[in-house]
Amino acid sequence: YYPCADITGCGGGIDDPDALSWDYQSCTEIVSNVDTNNVTDMFPNAPYSFDAIVQYCKKRWNAVPQPLAIPHRYNITADTTSRILFSNGLIDPWWPGGILQNTSSSLLAITIEDSAHHLDLRATMPEDPPAVTAARVFEIDTLTEWLAEARAERAVRRRA
Repeated sequence: YYPCADITGCGGGIDDPDALSWDYQSCTEIVSNVDTNNVTDMFPNAPYSFDAIVQYCKKRWNAVPQPLAIPHRYNITADTTSRILFSNGLIDPWWPGGILQNTSSSLLAITIEDSAHHLDLRATMPEDPPAVTAARVFEIDTLTEWLAEARAERAVRRRA
């Protein structure tokens, strides 16, 4: 565990370049609003405090976190964005900061019991919880449908 802006730690430690890059990202545009309590998770008790993160980031990187920078830069809103599936494993300490409800007919949220960080995106294992298996089926079906729609839309544009 290496303390950093992400209270769950940043990779392999002080000399790990991946840890440093995640720390910097957590201090700029990828801000995680994660609470940990060392009761329901393995991390030190650390209630979320944006002010504490700002103080850390100013000291460490001379940066102020901008949690809305990415949505603003890329104009990500329900009106301008479609076909995104947000999956959230409910034993992942980051899930409270996820998109937890559908925000439109094609901005879909799925919460997965008995799942941690991106377990649904990993290879199938016999030990996978049923909720993860069901989530994968939903994700594959949804993405297959969206790809078919996108191909059809592209074909129409080509003919125009």
